[in-house]
Amino acid sequence: MRRNNQHLLRLLLTGLLIAGPAYLTLAPSAEAQRHAAPLRIFGYFQSQFYHQEWLGGGGDQNSFQLQQLNLMLQKDLARRWTAFVNFEVVNNFSSFRDWGSFNLEEAWIRWRFDNRLSLRLGLQIPTFNNLNTIKNRTPVIPYIIRPLPYERSFEEFIRIDEYIPQQAYVQAFGWLPIGSAKIDYAAYLGNSANINEDSDLGQTGIDTTDLLLFGGRIGMRWGDFKAGASITYDEYVLGNSVAIIEMEPEQPSTNKVPRLRLGGDLSFRLGPIFSENEIINVRYDESGPVSDLDILFYYLTLGVATDEGVQVYASYWRTDESLVTDIEDLDLTLDIYGLGIVVPVSGAFFYKAQYARVEQEFKPDVNGVTSQAINYFSMAISVSF
Repeated sequence: MRRNNQHLLRLLLTGLLIAGPAYLTLAPSAEAQRHAAPLRIFGYFQSQFYHQEWLGGGGDQNSFQLQQLNLMLQKDLARRWTAFVNFEVVNNFSSFRDWGSFNLEEAWIRWRFDNRLSLRLGLQIPTFNNLNTIKNRTPVIPYIIRPLPYERSFEEFIRIDEYIPQQAYVQAFGWLPIGSAKIDYAAYLGNSANINEDSDLGQTGIDTTDLLLFGGRIGMRWGDFKAGASITYDEYVLGNSVAIIEMEPEQPSTNKVPRLRLGGDLSFRLGPIFSENEIINVRYDESGPVSDLDILFYYLTLGVATDEGVQVYASYWRTDESLVTDIEDLDLTLDIYGLGIVVPVSGAFFYKAQYARVEQEFKPDVNGVTSQAINYFSMAISVSF
């Protein structure tokens, strides 16, 4: 990981050194510069302190953490064309210390006809439920720790790419007016789950099959009410060295296992009361030669916002999933009860506090343990710039 991050940083610096002289050589005329749109540089970051307490003893910890930073670049290239790049830094990133991660999250160009139709080409975060495309805008959302499928700082130990699509490369989206309401839609294509992550096997980051990810969302907005349904479909190739699902020994390596993600979202604001709710169901073809790896996740949030912008909320998250280990298959259930508060300092700077009680249950047990509970307290600053 350290070698890859250092290599990526070297490439970025080399590109800047090459592009600088080239830009000076090929700079447009003064007249063209006056009509060119400026490059916008902006972003978000969230830094937190947390205390984690394992009930029953052991494992307690305190830590400061730069949880996430997103640096974004945007430029209007022509009347209907916009380019966008999004770099993401997670978990106190340091290539020297081998901490966290540095990712190119997005690099796309958008053609916009009007509100009814836009076409986005290139690496992008696809539309899925309500939270996926805004999960990196930490000042906009009330949470410090986001609902688990959207919490990138947990990616090292939670397989969040199973819950939601992380990348697409072609997407058409827009909205249509229906009376006083608006119908939102999005449809996209991307790579399947069969991505090469081992340089010894050839070029990394590419799909090793002829499969594709298909996905989309259809929704409705009416005033402060928003609801929608999302879906993605792709397939794993069993026996492929880059697929995460293990094939049963007697099955041929050409077997494909379809994966279907279904999502639903509902959010609304009624006076000072607001609510955000989502459900995600990941289904595998159970007639195939794999263990039951289906996932069910949902969260419910209900809160109150004052005229000054202070938000107080309560939330409940639930996860049911099966894990394949080297020893045995496990059924894991997580129940998370949370409370939180957001206090604005300005329109771009917020204080946050959050408490969560996490209750884990394993079937069968793990080293004789069938259940565990954790108290998690956190405070954070969330900034846009």
